[in-house]
Amino acid sequence: MSTPQSVRLEDCCSLQAGPSAPSPRALATDGSGVPMLRPQNIGERTLINDPLVGVPDATAKALDRYRLRAGDVLCVRTGRPGKSAAVTERQTGWLYSGSLFRIRPGAAVDPSYLVHYLASPAVDRWLHQYIRRGAGIPSLTLRDLSGLPIPLPSLDEQREAVRVLVAIDEKIAVHRRIAETAVELRAVLAARLFAEPGR
Repeated sequence: MSTPQSVRLEDCCSLQAGPSAPSPRALATDGSGVPMLRPQNIGERTLINDPLVGVPDATAKALDRYRLRAGDVLCVRTGRPGKSAAVTERQTGWLYSGSLFRIRPGAAVDPSYLVHYLASPAVDRWLHQYIRRGAGIPSLTLRDLSGLPIPLPSLDEQREAVRVLVAIDEKIAVHRRIAETAVELRAVLAARLFAEPGR
């Protein structure tokens, strides 16, 4: 990969903080309304659709500017600032809470590349300088996130970087499953080999 130019996040993406959250009592947990994603729905570079809350249709109509579309990237604002995941076709039209930022990549940015970059140690160190801890809750401002420097190689190079990282992630997942299976097997064998004390 050639040495990429570095730009600020706001120069290659549009950023928007989520809306003020409706009263918790106004949110539905029975699957009705328009789904709203919250920090607990941001996993390890992926979205978790459970648990979900719904915004009543009447309230959601006033929040159209906060509708998501495939390729958007959601970034945690409070709690675990910087944790992020890309929106898929499944979440198109959903809403996101005020505890998240929406990053909409421009034409020069691959969403998956951005998610992997946001999860990198370099970004973690950079964010550490700006995270505020008022009232004990870590948080990040939109202004600070907007200034995040991002190396921007060509789209082909971005996608190749993602391909390599995803392949490594898959290998890590396989080895974790092997390790978990080995731990379970050891526990079963130990139980058979060693009688419980006093028996």
